[in-house]
Amino acid sequence: MAGASLEHMGIEFAVRARLGRNSWALTILHKNRGPITLDFIGTRDQAIAAAHRSITRWHTNNRTAPPKPGLQQR
Repeated sequence: MAGASLEHMGIEFAVRARLGRNSWALTILHKNRGPITLDFIGTRDQAIAAAHRSITRWHTNNRTAPPKPGLQQR
């Protein structure tokens, strides 16, 4: 993924600036679904929080447990 990537609950995501004030593109890389891109308007911190909520919701809806810290998934 181009640019600085972040991680939440073992899922990688990126927040990239788009044209316009407070406009962001969120790209979430679910391991089983492939990339999902969402448009977001607000501050960067709000965009990161929105990505966290989306990932948490995905884990809840799919009844998957987040990875335990310090353990690597195969």
